[in-house]
Amino acid sequence: MGDRRRSLCSRSHDALEIPGWSSSPSNRSPNPPCPSRPSASSRDGMPATARTTTQSAKLNQPSTLDDVEVIAFDVDNTLVDILQTKRDTFAATLETLADRGLAIDPEAQARELYAFALEEGIDDPDVVPRFLVEELGVDDERMLADGRRTMERLEPGMVQLYEGVISTLDQLRSRGYQLCAVTDAPREAVRRRLPPNGLTGRFDRVIVREDTPRGKADTRPFEMLLEAVDARPEQLVAIGDHPVRDVSNVVAMGGHGVLAEHGTRSSYNDVAAEHEPTAAIDGVEELLALLPGCDQRSSALASLTR
Repeated sequence: MGDRRRSLCSRSHDALEIPGWSSSPSNRSPNPPCPSRPSASSRDGMPATARTTTQSAKLNQPSTLDDVEVIAFDVDNTLVDILQTKRDTFAATLETLADRGLAIDPEAQARELYAFALEEGIDDPDVVPRFLVEELGVDDERMLADGRRTMERLEPGMVQLYEGVISTLDQLRSRGYQLCAVTDAPREAVRRRLPPNGLTGRFDRVIVREDTPRGKADTRPFEMLLEAVDARPEQLVAIGDHPVRDVSNVVAMGGHGVLAEHGTRSSYNDVAAEHEPTAAIDGVEELLALLPGCDQRSSALASLTR
């Protein structure tokens, strides 16, 4: 077993602190707050339900969204709470393997698997068998293969959307916007995440990691999208949780970027973005105030800056 096994497993399970994790299913929050910010219910001293969309959305450049016709959504941690999805999937996978005879403590070691996946690759299709081999020393080939199959089978049923995603997409569609998805997730992962929650068929274009050489490390995915829908950069707004990949890169090419703060991870605090976002939201529904439709754009945007 490698050094990581000693570093993870030599500590007590209670000492392995992972932000947002609760090992007890009854205490597990379906949408845990980002570790870097207070929860939505207490952040400004009033319940989340008491804050209106226009109070919450933060618009930095009020006049620049008038020409927007195309909305490009990131998927993970923007529409889908991927970290909670993975926590639940890993826990259920290890519980299943334990029921089939694997000698593990599924509740405690699900925490270790989650930490391993954050370090090694949250979307690695072999993350469960790799964890079993590298961290627990499992050498049963049938059990390792079963671990991968079980994770792939269970994940679609564990996928969790953020609140208001479907209704927001439908309202934006009714207002005339083209809706697209641009994600760094691999194609197979996207196929597992979109259908269970009704996202399939709601996007005009979907661009995944394999479609470009470097993904959203550069602007090529967004350039490809603009070519596909025959639009100009100023007609594009991208929504995502990463300050550079989802926001700054799009602003640099002449488009608009909205930072999805509800999904932004604390590890992004030190990310140096060349361009600030056009706006920031703390929930997908807040887009409805920023993008109200052709006839209402000017008045709604003006109200946000008063």
